[in-house]
Amino acid sequence: MKKMILSLIIAAVTLCSCGVNVVNENKSESKPVFIRYDHNAYDNGYIYHYDDMYGSMSDFVDFDTLEYSPLCAVPNCNHNTSSCSAREIGSCPLLYNDYIYYFVSNSEINETKDNREFIMNAKLMKMKLKSSETQKVAEFHDCIPDTHDGFVVKDDVLYFQADDMNPQQDGYGNFVYSEGGGTHFLCSIDLNSGKYTNYGSIYDGDKQYEAANTSSSARLMGIRGDNIYIDYSFMKEEVPEEKYMKEGFLLSKCFSHVIMTFDINNKTFTETQYPNISYVDDDYLAYYNESDNSVIIECDNEEKVIPDTYTSFYGLILDNKFWSYPDENIWYDLSDMSKHGKGHDGDILGYYNGKYIVKTIGMNFKALTEEELKSQ
Repeated sequence: MKKMILSLIIAAVTLCSCGVNVVNENKSESKPVFIRYDHNAYDNGYIYHYDDMYGSMSDFVDFDTLEYSPLCAVPNCNHNTSSCSAREIGSCPLLYNDYIYYFVSNSEINETKDNREFIMNAKLMKMKLKSSETQKVAEFHDCIPDTHDGFVVKDDVLYFQADDMNPQQDGYGNFVYSEGGGTHFLCSIDLNSGKYTNYGSIYDGDKQYEAANTSSSARLMGIRGDNIYIDYSFMKEEVPEEKYMKEGFLLSKCFSHVIMTFDINNKTFTETQYPNISYVDDDYLAYYNESDNSVIIECDNEEKVIPDTYTSFYGLILDNKFWSYPDENIWYDLSDMSKHGKGHDGDILGYYNGKYIVKTIGMNFKALTEEELKSQ
């Protein structure tokens, strides 16, 4: 996990609308960064996004103090209007060097006298941490970024997944579109020059299945060396409605997975042999083996098997310990492969100064030792 989080030092977190100051201690180094919507974790902090009565909000949780503050540096802002910076930056902002990066996008139908056209607009914006001043980094019109599915930054280049929104036009000229199905691209933006690149479709082998046309998706899972790992999933057949009513039914098991890698140097996609993966970095790779319902973790040139465990979408490895989604209350110590039950009452956010940071009910946070984690 340590190589998948951004090396940042949080210099100050102030709870009086002064914002969060972030300084990159190693600007001369180029460490890969991986951030995703459900685990937007940094070395000593976490971005927590939530909805309240005023809309959406992004707070930064300081692991030193376990206090949180809106990602807004506008003086005297009360943070309850859409003009607040913490509400403007969306559900998955990226802290990098002295800026917050975030996407703004929309799609619409452009109707003229003779034609209807599906239009896409997307911008990458950056906001100064100390002042909340914003400026545009790049703009493009061939796809819409899917900010829930992860970002990778390597050598000051931001890589992300984006969709063509799968626009379908009926006989009357009306459009129906969504993030499911269609074509999924891998794209990048150079954070220094603003250069935008679309590397093309991640995978096209699902196009033979009609159900994939509305069910496919692609998620960035992490980076190992110079290879970005991407989980491409789709359904080969529609799921009958009666199946949803059966006890123990898991829709996620109806999806096929293809794991692709993208070589940053050669700019090429390669299909791997993995059936699916839930976690990857330079030290670990975890994937689910459906044939015997186990999770296999590659680490230290060996394979470790966790039997009778189902992990979907994302796993988490911190301090040589594995948490399995959807039941994050169960975790495994990879040093001795011991299984531990529901020893805590919240979500694991990170590992900091020898303690596990846990979010409990509401906006409450704890820093627990391993023994405390087991006994909670």
